[in-house]
Amino acid sequence: MDNKQAMWVWFRTLKAYSLAFFILILFGVSNAMMAPTIIQDMGFKAQDMGLISSSYFICLCIGIIPSGIMLDHLGPKKTQAIYFVIMSIGIAIFGIAHSKFLFIIGRLLLGFSGGISALGGMLALRNHVQHKYWTWSIGLILASGGVGGIMAGYPIEELVLNFGWRSTCLVLSALGFIALIIFLLLAPKDEVQREKFKLGVSFSKISEVFRSRLFWGMTLFTAVAYGTFVSYQTLWIAPWLIHVMDKNIESVSFFIMMMNLGMTIGVILNHPFYVLAKKLKVSYGHFINFVSFLSVVVLFLLSSKHLSNSWIEWGLYALLAQVSVHAYTLFTKKVSRELFPLFIAMHALCLFFVTFVVQSLTGIILDSWPSSYIHHYPYIAFKWTFYFAIFINIVAFIFANIVMKKLPKELHITGNSLE
Repeated sequence: MDNKQAMWVWFRTLKAYSLAFFILILFGVSNAMMAPTIIQDMGFKAQDMGLISSSYFICLCIGIIPSGIMLDHLGPKKTQAIYFVIMSIGIAIFGIAHSKFLFIIGRLLLGFSGGISALGGMLALRNHVQHKYWTWSIGLILASGGVGGIMAGYPIEELVLNFGWRSTCLVLSALGFIALIIFLLLAPKDEVQREKFKLGVSFSKISEVFRSRLFWGMTLFTAVAYGTFVSYQTLWIAPWLIHVMDKNIESVSFFIMMMNLGMTIGVILNHPFYVLAKKLKVSYGHFINFVSFLSVVVLFLLSSKHLSNSWIEWGLYALLAQVSVHAYTLFTKKVSRELFPLFIAMHALCLFFVTFVVQSLTGIILDSWPSSYIHHYPYIAFKWTFYFAIFINIVAFIFANIVMKKLPKELHITGNSLE
């Protein structure tokens, strides 16, 4: 393949899987703009909405397992197409739901389809693109998710205000099927070597990942930081701003858009942060954990309604909280091609599981305080959710730094040994 053909394949791969991740995040984050209206229309409590929303993340964990097997046996193109269909059906069910059960089913299908996350794009890059372009290509795919998050702000708000949240879900479902057609036209064909699936070998490799100090040093804290951010981004920021800060729905959509813009910038800073750490001659793992700690400091400032609590602080928090992306960069540098997909998949599984736990517990904490007849919760209730988030982030930060200190300075993980 000459250079011109290689660039064309890279372009098609990048565009196709960026579109897929854009749609995935758009569908997942749009819940934030619909949540206040759904709570009022359906009479849900915070714990109910926390369960419905967090079911998305527990099914993300479940969806990772079959997505890994399907990616190996069908290739990223066919696997991503199947998940496109499930995703579009899921948001349609969410839009027509009239019971808590159907709301959960819709979110579960959305979550299951999200199990592929950016894994399809990463595997496609591995199959079609030279290794030296992986880091910033992964950054671009993940940044497209940030754009999807931005689109879940004002555009979704306008749809909800003008047509209602149910019609908005059906419009998104139709968009999903249109995006599927575009994806199939763009994505290059995969050459898949169908090997017999050996369960024992797969579990052996997974156990190697879970025995890695590098994996836990980079995963636990980044998972807690990311899980906390997503909990606010997709659900709790709207009630906080409306019930406590007396913002209107238009202001909330702007705040969410700024958070998603901050998230996009944080993802784009993926490679520059790596270069900066090298110039400063600082361990990249410790550098990432330091950036994560700054996100906790900003979260502490946001917990007070007496401070500015402006979109600038929320945007900065979103930027700093994107540390999970930087873990991918470290894995690309330290992990072999053979184990890289497993590291990414298990890392994503931990991210989504922690997000499920944080979002569910936040709803339980809110419901431990009395609310008004329209389910408005007092400032002290939200204050305790912030304290909870800050506490678990600090504990995870301490744990991560203890583990990272025991890592050798130069560590390269091969397919045979993780130490």
